[in-house]
Amino acid sequence: MPSTAIRSTRIGFYYQDLYAILVFLSNYEAKRKMEKFFVDFEYDSTNKKSYDLLVELIDNSGVPTQEVYEVKTGQYFKEKTGLVFETVADYAKLRKNSVLSINDKSTVIISKDRAVAVRNFRDHAQRLHHYTTLSTEDAQSALQYFKDKLSSDCYDSDDDLHTSIRAIVFEEGSPLTVIAGDPDSDIKDNVREKVRRVARNLPISFPNPIAFPEDMLIHELLSIIQSKAGTQESLIDEFRSAMINYYARYKLQTEGISPGSGGSLELACNDIEQLMNVYEGVAIPAETTQTEGGEVS
Repeated sequence: MPSTAIRSTRIGFYYQDLYAILVFLSNYEAKRKMEKFFVDFEYDSTNKKSYDLLVELIDNSGVPTQEVYEVKTGQYFKEKTGLVFETVADYAKLRKNSVLSINDKSTVIISKDRAVAVRNFRDHAQRLHHYTTLSTEDAQSALQYFKDKLSSDCYDSDDDLHTSIRAIVFEEGSPLTVIAGDPDSDIKDNVREKVRRVARNLPISFPNPIAFPEDMLIHELLSIIQSKAGTQESLIDEFRSAMINYYARYKLQTEGISPGSGGSLELACNDIEQLMNVYEGVAIPAETTQTEGGEVS
């Protein structure tokens, strides 16, 4: 008999890793300046606490911000087990202790197939998101729901707890597997679409998606995550290199794109890297010139 717990754990990591890729590609497509990108970033070694995802960004004003994510798919992530409140407690303590600022974004992703198990919890959280103060009876009632479940060492006052909960975004993630008749795409299809969208934005055409399916890049990114998760090493450079290599192979399939490259993968990679530099707004040195046809059609 297969172990349900082991299978659930492995599925959870797989979903988390796919979601990490989706977050990275979404930020890349949106041209958000990512300084660092971590998977399973440990912030408390004593209590073995870590962020599933940590993204360090620089906003348009040059101000550094953080986005942290918890990705929940397990069958035990529901109200009656208390795990859902443990997540809130962790984030509230981080804000109380100034590890996270009010400008940092905290997001809890709950896969669609688990969302029903925390429906009542999300309803109370959404009510607190609606109110900017605790002046109404409804807001106070919603806050009491959390106070009954959380230790008082998570917050200094009712207003402090209210602020912490309002700073946490609860989102429903795409399902891992789509049930027949479900109009939603599964998470892997959403990642595939991001791979295509980034290519179109660079721009690069997809002349032969059968020969070079999006899954080739996805599997490479998954492999990078598996080797680097929990190491406290940023994945940006390796992710970017994998993207350059994958898109360069596509480039080589299209005739007449860059006559000067002579079919060289290395030169194709150089072309793609320059396209990505332009897309990212990275300054290209004056002595460096883009090869003819560098804007791939």
